[in-house]
Formats: sequence, C-alpha cells, structure tokens
Amino acid sequence: MPVDISNKSSKEILDQFDTFLLDCDGVIWSGSKVIDGARETLKYLRSQGKRILFVTNNSSNSRVTYAKKFEKLNIEANAEEIFGSAYAAAYYIKHILNFPSDKKVFVIGMEGIQEELTSEGVKFTGGQLDNSNIGLAEMNTVVDDPSIGAVLFGLDININYLKLAKAHTYLNNEHVVFLATNEDFTFPAEGKVLPGTGALLSVLRTSTGRTPTILGKPTQNMLNVIVEKYQLNRERTCMIGDRLDTDILFGQTGGFKTLLVLSGMNKFSPWNFTNQKKGVTSQAVLEQSHTQPDYSLLVIGGLGLQTEVFWCGGLLSVKKFIPNADIIEIVINEAFYMCSIRFYMAVIVRGKSKMVVLFGVRTKYSKQLRVLKRVYKNTLPRLADIKPTYLETRKILGFE
Repeated sequence: MPVDISNKSSKEILDQFDTFLLDCDGVIWSGSKVIDGARETLKYLRSQGKRILFVTNNSSNSRVTYAKKFEKLNIEANAEEIFGSAYAAAYYIKHILNFPSDKKVFVIGMEGIQEELTSEGVKFTGGQLDNSNIGLAEMNTVVDDPSIGAVLFGLDININYLKLAKAHTYLNNEHVVFLATNEDFTFPAEGKVLPGTGALLSVLRTSTGRTPTILGKPTQNMLNVIVEKYQLNRERTCMIGDRLDTDILFGQTGGFKTLLVLSGMNKFSPWNFTNQKKGVTSQAVLEQSHTQPDYSLLVIGGLGLQTEVFWCGGLLSVKKFIPNADIIEIVINEAFYMCSIRFYMAVIVRGKSKMVVLFGVRTKYSKQLRVLKRVYKNTLPRLADIKPTYLETRKILGFE
C-alpha cells in the first residue's frame, strides 16, 4: 500500500526530489476548472527550487495551446515545460523513426497533433481535413496511397467512418508504420468519464490485426525522450498522477517514485467499493491493485502545505491523524458528507482538542456547517467558520 503523506510534513517529502512530473487532467484541472490547491502547490514547488514538467496523454492540444490554457488559468508554465503525447509522437517520428522526407503521416486526431507535426517539419494528411464523412457509394474513392509512410492515431472527437476506412486501407501495407499517441480507454472531461483514444483505437486493431506502437504513458518511448531531453536523475524524480494504469505505471517502469492523487480517474469513495466505471476506482480497488504508488494524497493541494497540516479522507484515517495533527482539513462534498460527520464524532469521542477546517466542494457549505454545529452543539469550539474556498482559507489561517 502507498504511504499516505497526509500525515507527513511537506518538506520531508519534497526534499527527496528535484523534479516533479505532473499529469494535467484530473491532477491540475478538471476540464476548465483548476483543482483546489493545485495553483498554490505549483507556486510553492517553484519557490522551493523544484523543476516542474507537465506530462499528459491528451493529444488534442499542442504545447503552445497548453501554455495558453495554463496562462488563462493563471498557472505559471511555458511550452518547454509541457510534454504531451502529440509532441512525443512528432518527436518520435522525426528523430527516432528518421521518417523519410518524401513520405507523409496519415493522422486521425485533432489540431494538437497537426501543430506538433508541423513544428517538427513532418508532412501529414488527414486529420481535420477528413471531418466531413462520405456515403457508402463514395467509398470507392478510398484507395491505397504510396506516399503514406505512417498512420498516427490520437483522440479525435470528429472521428468518422471515412477516417477509419482510410487508415485501415493504408495499414494493409505492412511497410506503413502504425502509431498511437496513447491507449487510455477513458479520459475525464468536465466531471464526466468519456471514451478515450484506446477505445476508439480498438476498431483498427481489430480490423487490421495489427498492434500499434504506443508513444504516450505508460510506455517508455515517451519517458526515454523526457529523460534524454531534460537530463533527469531518475532517483530524484517523482511522477504525480491520478491514474494507476498510466501515470503510476509510467513512473514505476521508468524508475521514478510515484504519487497518486485521488482527484481524477481514481476517485476515493467512502460508500461505493466497486468499480463503477472503467478507469474510476474506489479506495478498495486501489488496495487490491497490483500497481501501487509510493505515496498518495486526496488532492495535490496537500503537497504544497507549508505547515504541519494533515489531510484526511474520513473515518478510515482517524487513528493515523488524531495523535499528531494540530489542524485537520476535511474536503466535504456530497460523497464525503456523512463520512465527515463520523469523523467529527471520532474526534469528540477521543477527547482531542483540534482545529477542524472545512472545505465545501460544490455543496451548500454553510448549511453543512450549521448542521454540524447543531448536532454537536459546539462541542468543537475551534471549528473554523470560514470561507469554503481553499485559497481564502489558507490566507485566513496565515499559510500564505
């Protein structure tokens, strides 16, 4: 089982590493919303002289586009710190395959792949040019093209039968290289879990009988490029992600320490201990998995705390945290509400005087606080009646 670093000081963990590789979706943000504490944690890591690299399997955006998103979300980052699967694919084709200059890559994917191929001087076709489908009567126009030297498959929300038919036709030629940015079966978007590149890729795997070379996490193709480009010391590098099957496996295979955050694809749920959705696991599934991270946290915000503050996911951690914590932070949303009530009861029963800080997430925070005070009749006089947002709370407590 991973070491829950909620009950360790930040400095104790951070001193072990010079570089942190971070996934983006589910770790830094969810869709267009920054995950609580992520912005402050990244700022803190930089202030401690740590190098930060963003490593994502999402091929829909190029490094330049990702840099603009970071800027829009008020998070410091530049294109040289961003390593997406679209760039990994373009780099691999140009520098590893030594792709012939007279050949083209047929792309199933979005603008990110096209922009990165252009930046590396690799010629391509397909992609957004084939967004308009054709009818069965026009399928005779899909023929082999001797100028195609590779098929590159990435996430494509405009995927259609024309693109699949062309790729299938080109891949019938055994000399055409079959590549994919990643094989994630699902990905998180705007609070939902949707079909990922791997799910769509299975169509061509089945129809052609061919297995593509995967260029993103967890394969070492991407990792070796990152280590070579940035001259990383593997023993002083930590991979932070929200997926066991990609992020954590990626780090472990590469000889890095790993930190799992439970804010993305691996949701902690105190109530449901079954695998509800493909790629979304409960705490029980984490415990049963063969892939185990070195460390775990509820959210990345817990890593950047500059004081002895302890994150808790509910009653399961009471025995660990009560003896040592001076401040207990609890993130309360609909799933955690009753679990947190039981946590308060455990604190009271053990007779500990603790300062308990509530963070309301997408719920009626003030109503929950009133309920807690009414139920326990202010038996916790130091209960912090404060704003629910993470940043405001840190300022009020003097952490900023």
